[in-house]
Amino acid sequence: MFNSLNENKMIVESRQQGKSYSPFKLLLVYFVMMLVIDVVIQILFTPVSFYLLFSDREILQLIMSNSADYSDVMSKVYELLTNMPEWVNILTLFFSAVMLVVPIIYCKFIEKRTIGSMGFRKRRAVSEYVVGFVAGLIMMAIVAALCVFSNTVTYSGFSKSALTTAVLYLIGYMIQGMAEETLIHGFFMVSSAKNTTLIYSLIMSSMLFSLSHGANSGITLLGLLNIFLFGLFAGVYVLKRGNIWGIGALHASWNFAQGSVLGFNVSGISPGTSIFNFNTVDGMDRLNGGNFGPEGGLFVTLVLFAALGILMIIKPNSHEVVEISSTADTDPM
Repeated sequence: MFNSLNENKMIVESRQQGKSYSPFKLLLVYFVMMLVIDVVIQILFTPVSFYLLFSDREILQLIMSNSADYSDVMSKVYELLTNMPEWVNILTLFFSAVMLVVPIIYCKFIEKRTIGSMGFRKRRAVSEYVVGFVAGLIMMAIVAALCVFSNTVTYSGFSKSALTTAVLYLIGYMIQGMAEETLIHGFFMVSSAKNTTLIYSLIMSSMLFSLSHGANSGITLLGLLNIFLFGLFAGVYVLKRGNIWGIGALHASWNFAQGSVLGFNVSGISPGTSIFNFNTVDGMDRLNGGNFGPEGGLFVTLVLFAALGILMIIKPNSHEVVEISSTADTDPM
């Protein structure tokens, strides 16, 4: 199936620039990078956490009371942290910008390669983004249609008041989608391809993407498989198109349509406010994904396999992709 894979100019450039690491060392770099990202995000969230705690009168009264039971205080704090206001959920998406910035800083100043080699190509950036965004909407629309026609979800209404909030979610998902793709494919997959095969780089980056969702609420073995398949599809998309714009947009619209438009859980995370509201039917988890959302169901498996198959047979981006046989003779852009 992967015989038609092509290398592209971003990979060729990365091999000509800066440091390269063995597969094991690169994995260590990835996990250290994840730790740095997590720490920075926690630091950014510290003032938000303090604001939430000190704006809750009930928690303040318990803290100020001399007879307050520690378990009661912690119970209230846990309740607060597990029922965050919606603006905090949106802010979380915006804070994922850290996941975008850290890999760029690492690649530019430590690994010594350009952001062009990460997939941020200048040529046709806008058109690539638009095509990717539309593709993500179409894919999720097909998933939703399969759920509706199989009676594995029920429709419960439309919320006009959710439109304004949906715009904020859209911006947040645009940041998050590009951030995750930059980390997994712009950084790891491309850096890995310096010293390994494209197949290894694709599989390892997809495994890391899947494992990063392993602690999400409602996760199942099928959910992990689907996240792996999405990672595989995303990696092939980058190799075919030769840039990060398209898949960053597709990732964003996939999540946005799934959560903020249709009201499904997104990888186990509740969408909060949504324009339309669909509820999963109990006992049909293998098809609709249950609490994990559609990504935990067989309909997403089917759509991803179909999308991957189509992607493998379409022609690559002639402006960015080079045949493997001619890679050695190709000059960087």
